[in-house]
Amino acid sequence: MPEVIEAHPSRVASLYVAVVAVPTLVLGVIGVVTGLVWWGLLVGASVGVVLILRARRDVEGAVLRAVGARRADEVDFRRYHNLVEGLCVTSGLPKPNLWIVDDQAANALATARTSQQSSVVVTTGLLEQLPRIELEGVVASLLGQIRSGDAAAASAVAVLVAPLAPLGGAATALARRFVDPGRQTRHDVAACRITRYPPGMIAALDRLARHDTRPQRHPAPLAHLWLIPTESSSDTPTLDERIAMLREL
Repeated sequence: MPEVIEAHPSRVASLYVAVVAVPTLVLGVIGVVTGLVWWGLLVGASVGVVLILRARRDVEGAVLRAVGARRADEVDFRRYHNLVEGLCVTSGLPKPNLWIVDDQAANALATARTSQQSSVVVTTGLLEQLPRIELEGVVASLLGQIRSGDAAAASAVAVLVAPLAPLGGAATALARRFVDPGRQTRHDVAACRITRYPPGMIAALDRLARHDTRPQRHPAPLAHLWLIPTESSSDTPTLDERIAMLREL
């Protein structure tokens, strides 16, 4: 059985605390002014809890809408479906819902509510550019994210930070505070364990390093969800670093 990657729920929990704390503080201050302190605190906390529950309930749908994904028809994308089905048997996961983004940029992401309720999204550019052995490595990485719970945690962060999307880089920076900066490299390793063929993942990353990987629709709060993040930072490993790490396996 391939190694299970540990998710980091404490980071998401801290975001939940912040989501509850902000409206509680704001309405608490209003309560002080109006003489209704306890009502302000109670309503503020309730608003925060409702925001979290709504985000968790529709986390997959929110991500899919944000990137403009459509269902991958089983006839038109038979190769895609067959490849995922085979890897699901290997990784012990139920088959996720499969989606397509019509974009020549080559990239992919996983989003989930739980490991049993999840989606894999690939761009048409990825399907066109990568041969099967390399595509297997990419999909295996996404399945590793789903199985570990990291896809659900990272998706929750994206959806809760999404209202700040107009802030651009600031929203991206905020989202990064609540996700593990080493998640990509860990999932690269997990992909190699699932496929038992590191050269496939290495070749995929090497090819993507020479291709456009930034889809036209790339909301800032979702940057960390993509296999190749659409926004870089000093703590995000480069493709060259990811490739070098895999070559040491």
